[in-house]
Amino acid sequence: MSTSDASGYSRQNPSPMPFRSHIARSFDFGRWSNVAIAALVGATGAAALILWVSGTPGVVLLAPAHAFLSWAILREIDPDHEWPALIGAAGASIWSLTGQPVASAGASLGLLVASRVVVRSTGRRLLGTDIVGLVALGLVIGYTVEGWVAGFGLAIALYIDQRLDGSERRLGMVAASVTAIGVTVVSAALGVFPETTLELRPLLAALAAAGALLMIVRDPADPVSRVDARHRSPMDSGRLHVARSLASLLVLGMVLFSGSTSDGLIPLISLIFLAVARNEIELLMRKSQ
Repeated sequence: MSTSDASGYSRQNPSPMPFRSHIARSFDFGRWSNVAIAALVGATGAAALILWVSGTPGVVLLAPAHAFLSWAILREIDPDHEWPALIGAAGASIWSLTGQPVASAGASLGLLVASRVVVRSTGRRLLGTDIVGLVALGLVIGYTVEGWVAGFGLAIALYIDQRLDGSERRLGMVAASVTAIGVTVVSAALGVFPETTLELRPLLAALAAAGALLMIVRDPADPVSRVDARHRSPMDSGRLHVARSLASLLVLGMVLFSGSTSDGLIPLISLIFLAVARNEIELLMRKSQ
């Protein structure tokens, strides 16, 4: 029988890493939290389909994707705790199903992958094929302004990953540059950048800035979760801190560049505060022991 750590990965007999990828991860239905998010995504999908048949615009069909991505983002930046991720997913589900504006799924996917690259929760260095795939992802998510921010964030994540390794792999550095320039060209070609002065939403901008500041100045509790590679080493607290900081800064960037349409980023802002709040609770609990 296998046991699991707080991150949800098996301690014994871990499943092998996916073939030719050191960033992809298999989905283990042996974990209660994975079953819970699968059920939530399924229920969200069913509700979205009913709403669509009833005449709701087709964008509602993306509600399951938003729920899953919200869960997955929090699992990267808060790997020790399962409930905040499920709460964030439920919030994203309700937000999407009630017809509220949402950020592009591509932007959320980019935020997720950028966080995973920096945290390195899979426990293995990126393969060349992974890097090429990340460049492609960074380019294709640039169809919205928040997607451009996420694509640029992927470029930053690739660079940070190299620097944290003390490595200067030419492929990684070239990939970071190509991603940053490429996603900007794609976004410009698609006309996603506003042609007029941005109308900031002061409250949302202030909240996103506060969340980013807290993520940066507050050290995360030392993670007890382990990476899901076979060597099962503890997650690196330094990488976790950098990943949390990057994720929060990317959300802030999305808010600033989205301007008056930044209401769709409320679910992502909420994820940052869920991670901050759970970390503070964890620090207090450890201090009292």
